[in-house]
Amino acid sequence: MVDLEAQLFVEHASWLAKMLPDPTRRGLVVWLAGYVEEEAARRLRDRMPIVHPGHLLAEHAVIELLERDLLTPQKRKDRRSYPDRNVDWQATFLNSPGMRPHVFVSVDTLSKVNSACVAALIGLARTWAVALDAMGERELGLRARRLREACARYRQLPAVPFNAGAARVLARLDRRAQLSVKAILEVLGFWRRAFGEDRDRASLFALGKELRISDMSNANALLELTATLSIVRSASNIRIGERGPFWTPVEGSWCKRHGIELRAGDWRCAVSKGLLSTAGGHRIDDELNDSTRAMGLVAVGRQPDIVLKFWHEARPHQTLFALADAKRNATGTGEAYLRDAIDVAAAYALSYAVPLGLTIADGRVRGTMTPLVTLFCVQGVPRVMNSAGTSSEQAEAIRCAERLPLVIAFELAKHFAPDGDPWRSPVLEAWFARLSSQACSRLSRCGGVAIATRSGEASTPVWASGP
Repeated sequence: MVDLEAQLFVEHASWLAKMLPDPTRRGLVVWLAGYVEEEAARRLRDRMPIVHPGHLLAEHAVIELLERDLLTPQKRKDRRSYPDRNVDWQATFLNSPGMRPHVFVSVDTLSKVNSACVAALIGLARTWAVALDAMGERELGLRARRLREACARYRQLPAVPFNAGAARVLARLDRRAQLSVKAILEVLGFWRRAFGEDRDRASLFALGKELRISDMSNANALLELTATLSIVRSASNIRIGERGPFWTPVEGSWCKRHGIELRAGDWRCAVSKGLLSTAGGHRIDDELNDSTRAMGLVAVGRQPDIVLKFWHEARPHQTLFALADAKRNATGTGEAYLRDAIDVAAAYALSYAVPLGLTIADGRVRGTMTPLVTLFCVQGVPRVMNSAGTSSEQAEAIRCAERLPLVIAFELAKHFAPDGDPWRSPVLEAWFARLSSQACSRLSRCGGVAIATRSGEASTPVWASGP
């Protein structure tokens, strides 16, 4: 069975790596580490090189070199058309009985590597063995034992760091040794390599599964991250209205604290985690905090998993918000958890009623933008916009609806699963198109910025803070 969560995590991480200021394996892991617990971040840094298929190849290369007789000079015979000082005359005349030799057998003494090179290989083997043992896994422990066994014949030699000089000497031995040295150098330069090859994806897939299994907080963090990157990628594939430009990620904005920022002309959107704040930096508190303190309780404030905020770059203090939560409703059918998530969404709407533009008129609840809250669920979402059709049909229902509901939910398998190569999600594209269209329409009415608008959207005033 395909692990869809791990598959999506790897799919988005591979896309993300190319967008980062540092597109190397190190750059990607540093970025991912900001989204998981400290222990998981350490595990990610420590294990990624070791579980990478290239590390196993390098271990085999070290063992293969150590199992060769590297310290004993060897002789190599070669046939030449001319005599030199290394001619083996006996072998030459035996090959030319009764006649003057025209082919000469030359015996070269190969200068084998020095003990320093072997000591450098031992240093690698022992260092990697310690790292493998530290993981506390049986399979990795067996790999560590094989490395130590390869060092056994050289007990008299110390372990020294592997360096470029040792690599050059070993690579000159023959073609086989050259390939072994290449595999070793690939691992030693692991963090400097650009992320993206199939072996990178395989190791990250394994790590994603491990992190989810090891700690539920990691599982939830990776689900939130997958949802966040799904939003950003979907936004990159749609337009605002009929004439608007593409949303594209802003270079250098890949930061957990401030969110991943998108731009479309002069419009901005940040997809982030944590407390609400305007683009101008004004923090927005949970409206229920005062009620909580009045009861004698500590007010920590409700924090949605994902916050989308829209603004015009000329007016950063005028900001529109939409909220989202990633829900791991994996028990049973997921329906009970989904119902609870709707209650949580209602609490969000009350906690942040002002910034969400929540109003009640004519007996109906309205928001500046709808949906106010979006739920990204693992399962249990039978319909979207009352449509049980295909993902494309549900996307069309979102595009054509006069008004979106206050709360909407999407399902991982139905709406996040890869729909071709490159990855696309018609439902998420339609959802973000509606949100961004509403945001730009409201903000343009407040500031007089012209933009194509959709018919049927409410005209609630934009929420603003600051001067």
